[in-house]
Amino acid sequence: MNVFSVAASLGPATTFKGLRILPDFSYRDNNLPRIDILVIPSAEHHLDTDLENQEMLDFVRNTAASALYVTSHCDGAFVLAKAGLLDEVASTTFPGDMEKYKAAFPQLKV
Repeated sequence: MNVFSVAASLGPATTFKGLRILPDFSYRDNNLPRIDILVIPSAEHHLDTDLENQEMLDFVRNTAASALYVTSHCDGAFVLAKAGLLDEVASTTFPGDMEKYKAAFPQLKV
């Protein structure tokens, strides 16, 4: 298994709780290894600006199309929902953000 992280740049990415991670790859580059398991974590801006980042959402959509498994952690579900990947499945998010999730994505089965 080859575990690696991907972000917009190779600079530190900050999780929702403030942990800083140095990405191994940028999704803006063409040198990404194949991604079999795509995990969208709970990140600092997954409830606001990331939901308007078409470049990131396109990366998630395109990667999910060939991944064997796609999952999220907590508020990472907002990104999967915005990318249109949860329309046909039941989904959930962090309990404290359920009402916001339902309001933002009323079409989803939660």
